[in-house]
Amino acid sequence: MKNNSCADYLLYSLARLFGVLLKTMPPKTSLSIGRVLGTVVFYLDTKHRRLAYANLKSAFGNSKSPQDLKVIVRKMYQHLGQNLIETLIIPWIDKKYLDRYIQMDGRSYISAELNKGQGLIFLTVHLGSWEISNCICAIYFGPYNVVVREQTKHSRLDVLLNDYRRLKGINIIYKGTATRELINCIRDRQLIGMVGDQAGRDGTLVNFFNRLASFPTGALRLSLKYEVPILPAFIIRMSGPHHKVIVYPPLKIEKSGSLEMDLKNKLEKFSRMVEDMVSKYPEQYLWLYKVWKYSPQRKTLILSDNKAGHLRQSQTVATILFQELESRGLISQTKTIEVRFKNRLSKWILNLFSDFGLRCLKIILEPQSYRELVSEYADIIISCGKNLSLVNYILSKDSLAKSIHIMRPQGSVSRILDLVFAPQHDRCKKRPNLVTTQISPNLIDEKYLQAQTQALFSRLKGTGLDLPKQRISLLIGGDTKEYIISRESIKVIIGGLKKLSEKLNLELLVTTSRRTSVQIEDLIKKEFKDFTKCKLLIIASQNNIPEAVGAMLGLSSIVIVSGESISMVSEAVSSGKYVLVFNPKRRFGRFGITRHKRFLDNLQNQGFISLIKPQDLFSEVVRLLSLKPPIRIINDNELIREAIRKIL
Repeated sequence: MKNNSCADYLLYSLARLFGVLLKTMPPKTSLSIGRVLGTVVFYLDTKHRRLAYANLKSAFGNSKSPQDLKVIVRKMYQHLGQNLIETLIIPWIDKKYLDRYIQMDGRSYISAELNKGQGLIFLTVHLGSWEISNCICAIYFGPYNVVVREQTKHSRLDVLLNDYRRLKGINIIYKGTATRELINCIRDRQLIGMVGDQAGRDGTLVNFFNRLASFPTGALRLSLKYEVPILPAFIIRMSGPHHKVIVYPPLKIEKSGSLEMDLKNKLEKFSRMVEDMVSKYPEQYLWLYKVWKYSPQRKTLILSDNKAGHLRQSQTVATILFQELESRGLISQTKTIEVRFKNRLSKWILNLFSDFGLRCLKIILEPQSYRELVSEYADIIISCGKNLSLVNYILSKDSLAKSIHIMRPQGSVSRILDLVFAPQHDRCKKRPNLVTTQISPNLIDEKYLQAQTQALFSRLKGTGLDLPKQRISLLIGGDTKEYIISRESIKVIIGGLKKLSEKLNLELLVTTSRRTSVQIEDLIKKEFKDFTKCKLLIIASQNNIPEAVGAMLGLSSIVIVSGESISMVSEAVSSGKYVLVFNPKRRFGRFGITRHKRFLDNLQNQGFISLIKPQDLFSEVVRLLSLKPPIRIINDNELIREAIRKIL
């Protein structure tokens, strides 16, 4: 036992004094004080209140609103306040008190087992007023033994509670030294009370509200080994001091010859009973511990702003995260939800009033989008794009999830996200949670390119793409707020490519993006439709092929990319091929050095790309093919992987 602190002694003294005062009050009055005390603690105990809410969201997020969950948390604290009052008056609880306030369903199951002249194990959970349930067992059916965990933080209070229990004829058996005493109790045909939830690493994983949770097996092992019956029993507060005890028939499962299988089957049956009771009375369950702490399951939520490039970056980080979780024996489930704002003004409102949390999201998001987001529990939330950083922060705070954001976050939220991946050209202020990358996260590596190429071969059989040829790929994006891809520049690029393919016997692979304008699409179809050297032509808005870009990067020696898309350039640079980038035209009225220009200049200065004008395409390709300079490849994924390891 640890040395008692001054705080422990003070709490011990107050508990004794308060118990004497409560004895003089009617039960309804004292329990009203307990409800008030619980309400006060609800507002003060921010840490555990958030944990309880996150647990409830995991269990009931799909069926209850955030407001409903907050009401349940507040009622849980009020219920715990009443439990505390009842604990302090244990010395004055007798059979007369129980006869007045306790209703028992299933008492016949207890009598039937006791009439057999054998021991009995009551298996319960932290639901209702479990200290009252101990008094019921001892006063009505004793001798009664209860297995408890020694509380070392407040040792005097622990001694006081156990003294109160012993006054009612309850024998205390401490976990860790319980085995021999429990065996003796069984042999002496006594009653034992054990708790069947809140196990640690050594527990058995069973399904609990659609997630694996660790449940203890001690009671079940005793039951199977010594053939002593287990009766699941739960106590529920009906109102004030009135309680109902619900006793189920003995847990019976045929022995299969495998002890572990028998344990799991029996525990699964018990967990379903617990889930049913907790669903009916969620405010009476103890949600103040990490219910799924030892679960191997992890849920990742990707927030999408409906921009393909941003989504691909988030999926890249999610894939690396999945690999890290898998290496630790954990199972990851990933879900993507689109965040839809009501209007542009909503994003401005979010920046100003994000501290209002879910209430702010409810105002600025489309109703369906809001419902999908707030009902979804997640262990890790990933987002990309400035507008989603605050949404990520609000949702991760709500679920106690880890938050990972890609690109420069909005405002001061950069300090409080768990992890930020920002490219060098964003010029973010250095912080412990910031990892600076050279390019946008992507999955491009040799293995990925091979897989995408093979997928394209399977889709497009008989096109000759599987034959070894020298090829050039053209990846065309679309207009943005900063840049316009002009018809004239694309026509010059096409002319250069045709000339190269004819003079150097090169095959061409061409794809547009969903952002490409109709005028550019029409030009490309007209120029390449009957051009025999163009072996692959994809108009993404009409017939997109998911593996097209990866396969084109894998099949080509040289990649030509429009420079308005940072994601597309990043993928090209990661492919291990020569990369030529032509910069689209700046929109009228746009001045200064943009992040795109910083990005492209950085890559060119380090030798990862060559920035070209459309009219210089032919000469630059000839130069590369004749000189064959060494190719530099960027791989930021190891930086990302190492950062993820640190926050898991």
